[in-house]
Amino acid sequence: MKRTVHALNQFKKETNQPLVFVLVGNVWGGLTASGLPMADSVIGMVNSNMGFAGPDVIGEYESKTPPAEAQTVENSFENNRAVHVILNNLAELLNYLQRKLDIIVNADQPPAKPRHHREITGINFDHNGFHVPFRPGRVLRSHRRADLPMVFIPIKPETVWDQHKVLSGDLRRPDTLYILQHTFDGFVPLFSGKVASGRDDSKYLRYPPIVAALAYIDDPRLSKRLMRMVIGNQPSYIQRPDGKISIDQSHSNPTAWDYQYELAVISYAERLKYQITTFVHTFGARPKIEDELATQFRGIAYGLKAQLDFPYFTSGYLIGVGGSGGHLALDFTTDYAAMLEGAQEYVAEPRSAAQILYKILLMRISSGQPKE
Repeated sequence: MKRTVHALNQFKKETNQPLVFVLVGNVWGGLTASGLPMADSVIGMVNSNMGFAGPDVIGEYESKTPPAEAQTVENSFENNRAVHVILNNLAELLNYLQRKLDIIVNADQPPAKPRHHREITGINFDHNGFHVPFRPGRVLRSHRRADLPMVFIPIKPETVWDQHKVLSGDLRRPDTLYILQHTFDGFVPLFSGKVASGRDDSKYLRYPPIVAALAYIDDPRLSKRLMRMVIGNQPSYIQRPDGKISIDQSHSNPTAWDYQYELAVISYAERLKYQITTFVHTFGARPKIEDELATQFRGIAYGLKAQLDFPYFTSGYLIGVGGSGGHLALDFTTDYAAMLEGAQEYVAEPRSAAQILYKILLMRISSGQPKE
């Protein structure tokens, strides 16, 4: 294990090539505690298993066998993000690696400042079980969300609260995947999505709350391929069969594991000497006790430190809501910051702030103090 860590660390120090781990079949023991954490990206093949202590060891220690799905790559992808991308077969794996290596090999160093911009409008997506969205512009034609008008017409709400409700649920606002598909000339995602069915025949399109991709824009004026590490919040979506079939948005609330994933891709970008572009739209970090116990606060602090220490140009775009301290770890506003029209940024999410103020009001009333 020591030699593995040393060898891979030297490889990362001396080269700017990607270090990719592919998990196939059964991967147990020292390899998961030495080589796998050193990888820039980890690909899991469907129906593969992984873990440090195998099921037999755990079963002997706990006197009961762990569930069969507990140590699968799919479970790791969904719960702790040790696996970044899920692929179905060898053909997908070869296609993915070919595209990724092609982008990196043909990359040229980007200029110091952004050279051109493109309008960002609308939203769409595609999915098919576990998927990797290779080709920009693909749309799931059978999905009712594809019937929504692709041009976003700004809504002019009367109050800040009305605007907040628009940001909370308007499906026409762009998300990170849409921007990747329609703003860049090409990209290779460092994430997957998953389609699942609910108890009431609802269909869930789940994405990790923080996603990343190697993306590029071909600039003919400079005769260069401008590379970026794109990092952004990605909401998930729910298709409900309530008569006319409605689509609801499930907000991006990063977990402790998502911030660890972000630190890994920031380190990856620094080693490749790529600029970073981020797209922020989150109400904040997921407020669950399991995230507190997983030291989510440490991941946020390290994310802020990574921004300050990052040596290359960064740009951050607030495309929806930037809420609480949970969005700051993804903000990257050091060099260039921009907000889409109608975007909002605040310390306390309005509902949480209202609840706090309501409790203060009740305390004042119960103690006989004036309401003001």
